[in-house]
Amino acid sequence: MALKMLSKDGFYGWVNLAVMFFFNIAVMLMMMAFPYFLKPWIDEFGWSHGLASGAQMVSIILSGVAAPMVAIFIMKKGTRLAIVIGNIFCVAGLVMLAYQNHIWQLYLGFGVLLGLGMSIGGMLAGMTVINNWFVMKRPAALSISMASMGFCSLQLARRERHIQEFLCQRNSHGLAKPEAITVHPENKQA
Repeated sequence: MALKMLSKDGFYGWVNLAVMFFFNIAVMLMMMAFPYFLKPWIDEFGWSHGLASGAQMVSIILSGVAAPMVAIFIMKKGTRLAIVIGNIFCVAGLVMLAYQNHIWQLYLGFGVLLGLGMSIGGMLAGMTVINNWFVMKRPAALSISMASMGFCSLQLARRERHIQEFLCQRNSHGLAKPEAITVHPENKQA
């Protein structure tokens, strides 16, 4: 028997909440993954810790500074458009990060595009959607949405060692380093 997601009156707020739960996990993974890539970026490109970490600082500051303007945009144009535009910014930032070679690309990709994308299509838009769908059960719905961030933190903490091992065998573009896939004579067993 299939689970009926819509009630008789067309309420599908719980579906929206489930989508927001997983969307928040994806957004938080993008923001929380920065420290895992920091050391490989520093090793690969020779940047200093402070220079590379500045991209995350720009992202957080830009996200906060843009929030009032994002609220006005959501009030005038709606959450649907805000979420779409935010996701376009996030995808553009991730694509730029996949092909980065210079520090300005890190600042533009992570600092500006991901920062704006998460501000426009992230928590503010998600909370607006939840507030529009829930009245009596609003506190429960908001707490479920916020629990996704804690869920993301727990998952990253549990897999931290595996992430570090994976990144140590890859360069910053995610490609396997030649020494990671070749057999060295001293490692052969007779």
